[in-house]
Amino acid sequence: MKRHSLVSPAERTPTSSAARPIRQTNQPQGSQTRSDKPAPLCLLDQHLMGLVPGWKPADETRINRLLAYFGADTPEKRETYLKGFNAASAEVIQRGFHVVGAKPKQDDQNVYNLRIPNSDLAIRMWEGGMGPYGQFCVDFYDVKRKVSVNLPPGHSLHPATVSAPASFAHYGFASPVRHTTMYPPPGFPMAMNAPGFQMAGQLRSWERNMGMREIPDGEEKWMIPQGAYITLKRDGHPDVVFQIPTLQPAFVALQPQLGPL
Repeated sequence: MKRHSLVSPAERTPTSSAARPIRQTNQPQGSQTRSDKPAPLCLLDQHLMGLVPGWKPADETRINRLLAYFGADTPEKRETYLKGFNAASAEVIQRGFHVVGAKPKQDDQNVYNLRIPNSDLAIRMWEGGMGPYGQFCVDFYDVKRKVSVNLPPGHSLHPATVSAPASFAHYGFASPVRHTTMYPPPGFPMAMNAPGFQMAGQLRSWERNMGMREIPDGEEKWMIPQGAYITLKRDGHPDVVFQIPTLQPAFVALQPQLGPL
């Protein structure tokens, strides 16, 4: 396999102290890393730990493996390539670093909330960088403890059963019917289980679909298309049907006007 240079060590060097290689024995400047979390060894991990609470930085073995892939097979080369990697990361961060799906902060005003009846839990919905894809991020939230939680035991999310318009019966659709790619909402199968989808299957979280066996506490989330109708099922409780919010798209096509010309 042909190797590609990660950076040019001779040309790309740190321009500030923030881009210097981060050593395991020293805590990075400006970091709020807690004692129970490993210290980041590169600038990119340091930045991501500030954006994503559950982010786990790469350990020394993983960092060395990455640098070795790009040709840094000695301690001297690793030091040089790590400096270049940090400098490249600093440039990306300065231009603006966007993380999709990051959990909102407690005082975030751009979060939709739905209290679950007879429960201390709520369902939160926020854009989370998924607006361009027509989707919302969704998670469960403990209102009393004020922390997000993973899927609670006995709870599950499903596409809701909705009634199809009467005219659909002429095209072979019974009423009511499950969500289809036609009605409603457009693109709903995007939220179904990978690799295929089941019309009435349980919605799996992003982490489960990525194959994660252990999900850090409070980090589980779902990506669901805007406008979708969802059923929350709970053991021993009636189903709760709710709808994902809909945002005005950034691009608006010309709209026809009602009335004679």
